[in-house]
Amino acid sequence: MFNFNNRLIRSLIDLGHEVLVVVPDGPYVPRLGELGCRVVVAPLARRSINPVVEGLFLLWLIRLLRYEKPNILHNFTLKCVLWGSIAALAAKVSFRVNELTGLGFVFSSNGLKAKSIRSIVHFLFKFALKGNGSHLLTLNVNDYNLFKSLKWLYPCEVHLVLGAGIDCNRFHPSKIIPTSGFRVLLPARMLWDKGVGEFIDAAKDLKARGVEAEFLLAGNADSGNPTAILEQQLVEWSTSGVVRWLGHISDMAELYRTVHLVVLPSYREGLPTSLTEAAAYGLPLIATNVPGCKDVVTDGVNGFLVPVKDSRALATSILKLYENRELCRRFGLVSRKLAEEKFDEQIIIKQRLAIYFSNYSLHLAEN
Repeated sequence: MFNFNNRLIRSLIDLGHEVLVVVPDGPYVPRLGELGCRVVVAPLARRSINPVVEGLFLLWLIRLLRYEKPNILHNFTLKCVLWGSIAALAAKVSFRVNELTGLGFVFSSNGLKAKSIRSIVHFLFKFALKGNGSHLLTLNVNDYNLFKSLKWLYPCEVHLVLGAGIDCNRFHPSKIIPTSGFRVLLPARMLWDKGVGEFIDAAKDLKARGVEAEFLLAGNADSGNPTAILEQQLVEWSTSGVVRWLGHISDMAELYRTVHLVVLPSYREGLPTSLTEAAAYGLPLIATNVPGCKDVVTDGVNGFLVPVKDSRALATSILKLYENRELCRRFGLVSRKLAEEKFDEQIIIKQRLAIYFSNYSLHLAEN
């Protein structure tokens, strides 16, 4: 929440609007408060599907919205879109923005648990997204086209905004390009759905073939996600020498300065900030040919796209760039240009604020 939306929060506060952020308890709560917004800690159980627990949270949220009477409610992530929209309808919040940062585990997994929940989610979506003042914000072209085609099912205004935006002044190509070795980075939450397992298999394959590269994982183990990788497993991989797990990195710009290639073999994305940051840094990219990833990576232009769950194809693409530093350089130049033209935060924030300001009450507040 903090990393992806702090610039939007600052922009709203600078324009004179009051911002209330409702989030589960966590390490970013104090930092959100430092931005100048009010913060309410929500009793949200991320992994829960218990109807009693979820019902109690929904009642809590309805009471909060009736008390606060917001002009706009902006919901992020699938569960918050569902419960936030239903609560907003009950509390008569007139303007609702629902942002699908990705369709998540429920839609990306073919497991029994995900399949059993999927039909319920579809039913709730039909109710949650209805009504005047309902806006759906999608982060990639595939999701945008999907929901536009389903407007008969989800009667809301659908918008396309490519991510949260990147500070291209902070994330910029380094004057000092690492020349020794070859470092390959996968920056993401440590989830199986991010393709971490395929990355490990590709690293093993390449090391067995004598490739002298260092493979890095950067990101927290996310115990709140059903596809989380156990921390013990991450430590074992790191101890074995197959990869180095770096854990949470507070300064990603500094890390990008030290690597040659960024990889994200994810099963599905909204719009991956890790790839847009790496693009802004002028790095070549490898990702899976899935929604979200292919909005940042064009195969053969600024990187390679590989099939989902195909570690051999991933290894082959990494090897191509390992053996051709000039190709890395050319891909990196295109990545940087793409970031400046499509993903710069000034462009993205203007697009997001335009959705807010389509609400008459915010026009009045701005003026």
